[in-house]
Amino acid sequence: MVGRVVREFELQPLFAESEEQIASLTAQYRDHIACVLLGDVLPAMNIIGAANFVRQVAPELPQIAMSGLLPVPTTNQLPLKLFAFLPKPFSLKELRRVLQAVQKHLPNIVRQTD
Repeated sequence: MVGRVVREFELQPLFAESEEQIASLTAQYRDHIACVLLGDVLPAMNIIGAANFVRQVAPELPQIAMSGLLPVPTTNQLPLKLFAFLPKPFSLKELRRVLQAVQKHLPNIVRQTD
């Protein structure tokens, strides 16, 4: 679902199953990543830990957290560089709205190439 919406914005999603994979992909594709979407789908995924890994490797990247487990933070509780928080369940319309805001925030994001 999320990958399909990301592709609508002509972006290529990268998927990771652990904080370490996120850090590795972020380091490897840093110049081609528009933003990082963090979810708590897998047991090995810790959103806070993953956000910290990304922040260490590429602090300029906006991050979007998606969780049904974390309490919804207020704006001043969002960690630095966390662009948005989507509480689960969220609609595709909400995800599109956040991705549109990222595009406005980063007008020169790299598009998917075939």
